[in-house]
Amino acid sequence: MKRPWILAVVLFLGLAVYASVVFVDETEFVIVTQFGMPIRTLNKDGAEAGLHFKLPYQSALRIDRRLQIYNPRPSEFLSSAKKNVNLDVFVCWRVSDPEKFLKTVNDVAGGEFRLHDLVWSRLAAEVSKSELDVLVSVAKHDGRGGGKNDAAAAEQTHPLDQLMSNVSARCADGAKDYGIEIVDLRVKRIGLP
Repeated sequence: MKRPWILAVVLFLGLAVYASVVFVDETEFVIVTQFGMPIRTLNKDGAEAGLHFKLPYQSALRIDRRLQIYNPRPSEFLSSAKKNVNLDVFVCWRVSDPEKFLKTVNDVAGGEFRLHDLVWSRLAAEVSKSELDVLVSVAKHDGRGGGKNDAAAAEQTHPLDQLMSNVSARCADGAKDYGIEIVDLRVKRIGLP
């Protein structure tokens, strides 16, 4: 008669220990929540990977801390001369504040949705101030070797690169509100409709 009770107790303790163990990979944040509210964040600084414990009724949400690439479909923008241009861009980003990210966007799909709105509004504003021929032109170089001309040409940036760095800088502040860090924003392809 005592053996079924002992087996039940051992089984219950085994399940409680299993529900209390959290394995944290070095490539992720783990947010421990209790009834939907964040209690603590594991591996926030990248040095807490390994075995951790939580109470059996608490949950563990995992958020990837690696670099993410958002690669949307090409979009059409209007230049200052009222001519359309197609831009195919990509955004490299990562989660910088996991608790804020969880509260504001909840997951990667929500983060990419917010990034899309943020980047496209800033990109449309910057492209609308630019001339089309400046965006699609090749950087000028006079071809003469040596001297100050080569150094000046090397320091010159293409107007499209300057435009993208302006957009990236403006989007970085807005992305912080969502717990996101924009690492890079580049154009893959530019074309006419």
